[in-house]
Amino acid sequence: REKDRGEKRIIENPISDHITLLNAYNISDKLKHKEMPSFLNMKAVRHAHDIHNQIMEYCKDIFNKLSIQPLTTTYIGPKDKPNLIIKCLHKGMPLNVATRVTDQEKPEETKGVCYKAKRAGICKIHPSSVLSAKSAKPDSLIFTEMVLTKSVYMRYVTQVNPAWLADDLA
Repeated sequence: REKDRGEKRIIENPISDHITLLNAYNISDKLKHKEMPSFLNMKAVRHAHDIHNQIMEYCKDIFNKLSIQPLTTTYIGPKDKPNLIIKCLHKGMPLNVATRVTDQEKPEETKGVCYKAKRAGICKIHPSSVLSAKSAKPDSLIFTEMVLTKSVYMRYVTQVNPAWLADDLA
């Protein structure tokens, strides 16, 4: 388990589950099956590669129909431009934004840091998120999905710059 935790820390991004997943995908793309870290689910990795291939074929078709020269395959990685990736996620999921609420705004029985999502009301960061381990929680974030248990949780979250949210309102 300690070996898995050490390997997992290499791909973790402290402000984004999405970039952590991207790092895992990029590692899996470079390694052979035998070299794959044990914490990566092979079925999920194959599924991600299938989706990637479908998207690439779709893009090629669009480029051909519009007679556009495809972009080069230059990789913009999380280490290079995390804000570019996060801005794209933010623009692509405008309804999946949540902002931190004050203690006065959250229900009395709710413990811990809470957020208000546009469509879901009061919710928390899912415990499996890299952001749940941080002691200083972000003021605003985007999420991919909601999970309802005893509480409402946001899964696959990424910290966003609060100024971007102000830009959306302007």
